[in-house]
Amino acid sequence: MIASEVSLWAKTGGLADVAGALPAALDALGHRVTTVMPRYRDVVVPSTAVTTRRRVTVGAVAHEVDFLTHEVSERQRLVFLDVPSLYDRAGLYGTGGLDFKDNDERFGLLAAAALDFAASDEAARVDVIHAHDWQ
Repeated sequence: MIASEVSLWAKTGGLADVAGALPAALDALGHRVTTVMPRYRDVVVPSTAVTTRRRVTVGAVAHEVDFLTHEVSERQRLVFLDVPSLYDRAGLYGTGGLDFKDNDERFGLLAAAALDFAASDEAARVDVIHAHDWQ
């Protein structure tokens, strides 16, 4: 799962509710689920999260991305993308009623980094990629 917000971690609306509940429901049915989301300023990642760093390129721009992997349950995990220059901001999408001008870069990197993580994931084979919402 790729989502820009997940309940309990970051929420502005219904997307966070779905992105938080759907992986848990799939887990309850016996499916292994990984959700990838940005690490925003106010997201406190559990101290047990494992960090790996990879370079992810979007277009002509390469980003150093820290993937902070938190095991939610035996079959469910949440991966936070830590790129402070893009996600360490006062709002998730913008401030003062205006979108951040680089949201295309921010959420393009979210998609590209999630795909990179899935391709390099040694812990699980990926069968389905579910990208949520407008990002």
